[in-house]
Amino acid sequence: MTAQSLTLSALVGVLLCSGCLQFKQDGASCPETVCSSRGTCTYKDTFPTCQCADGYAGVVCSRCAEGFHRAADSSCVADEVCTPGLCGANGVCQVSDGRTVCACVLGYGGALCDSCRAGYHAEDAGCVLDRACTPTSCGDGGTCTADGGRISCACFVNRTGTYCAQHTQSCATSNPCGANGTCNDTTGIVSCTCQPGYSGPTCAQCYPGYSATDAGCQLATRCAPSSCSFAGTCSHDAGSPQCQCNAGYTGPSCNTCATGFHRNAQYQCVADETCASNNRCTSNGTCAVQNGVAVCSCRTGYAGPTCADCYPGYHLADGGAADGGVGCVLDTVCLPETCRFHGTCSADAGVVRCTCETGYIGERCETNIDDCVNSACNGRQCIDLLNSNVCLCDGGVFGQVCP
Repeated sequence: MTAQSLTLSALVGVLLCSGCLQFKQDGASCPETVCSSRGTCTYKDTFPTCQCADGYAGVVCSRCAEGFHRAADSSCVADEVCTPGLCGANGVCQVSDGRTVCACVLGYGGALCDSCRAGYHAEDAGCVLDRACTPTSCGDGGTCTADGGRISCACFVNRTGTYCAQHTQSCATSNPCGANGTCNDTTGIVSCTCQPGYSGPTCAQCYPGYSATDAGCQLATRCAPSSCSFAGTCSHDAGSPQCQCNAGYTGPSCNTCATGFHRNAQYQCVADETCASNNRCTSNGTCAVQNGVAVCSCRTGYAGPTCADCYPGYHLADGGAADGGVGCVLDTVCLPETCRFHGTCSADAGVVRCTCETGYIGERCETNIDDCVNSACNGRQCIDLLNSNVCLCDGGVFGQVCP
């Protein structure tokens, strides 16, 4: 459970009994590690209280404050802003997760959209699709052949994609798990199975109930602020931390939701919803509970979280008595929104068809193609843009390829 979503009273949970955590008087200092080493810790009303450094927020200063984002070294830095001309004449600047990224015109690539993508080459008209092999047709990841004005790439080992721009992941060449985990690449994406006591995507963190020592993550023998995942009360009468979980939480370290509870957007365990008390559907939808959340299954032609909107290809009109006088009916002529503003509409004998703009798919051009599928980010974070993507690579570097 994320510490930022908790109240101060749940930070450590003190039992008034022998062997429980004891705190100093108000105003006394406490270890800065309580505040994630990103703030000043002092005791207040027997609880550790954090005064976060600039850029940090949350009960234990574990998240970035508004207007800041995570840098490659996990520090919080000020959000970037788009400036005129940042992406040149061939791209549009966008801010994603606090970073400026360039969405490039088709055929262009690079962090600033100032070069041609693999499979394209520079001509007077700009970056145009290769119809004969060039030195850059397959980048540095494969060999090119041309047939009838179409090129194809035969990729080298550990490279894939239409133009061999994507690195396939292998534990042999890229093992992030260190000494505390086992690397697995059977799916083509590297993942780590952590040893007991370790957690995190690279097994670099201690699992709840374990403490970092010179010998590594060892089973804790005394209570620490995180012993019960900030969701329970800790005591160590038996020689090791014992947790009494708050309502809705369970497990030895209170790090899972109890039966009848689910995680919300703030990662808190909250009571499962029911359609009897949480039915948000209009008369155009039926309520059902999925993973503890009441959701709406809409009638044909309707959409939206409450089924109050029209599905792509339908419009609001006089639907007759069956629809209560107004309803969402199938488009039979081209309307401005028929192709969801991302395609060209044609109508023939009451049947409408959409020719989608580049970057969109769907019967009504309602879906932005996910360009992060088969991206060349090599396992790093990928941001989907319109007909392009940006990789957030190690060291704060971004572009369309991560090495």
